[in-house]
Amino acid sequence: MPESDADLHAYVDLLAANFKRYFSALTRHLQCLETAWRDGPFAVAFWQETPLLSHLKGNV
Repeated sequence: MPESDADLHAYVDLLAANFKRYFSALTRHLQCLETAWRDGPFAVAFWQETPLLSHLKGNV
């Protein structure tokens, strides 16, 4: 652990930067997964061939 206030501030800044970078990367990854699910052939077939879900989605 850092011993001085300056070291502690630098350590906290480093942790915050790592945290922000990690969650930014995770967000981009989840957005890619969502797009793949929404636009992929399985999802298109699922919404088109399932009457109840197709109705809920507005594809009647």
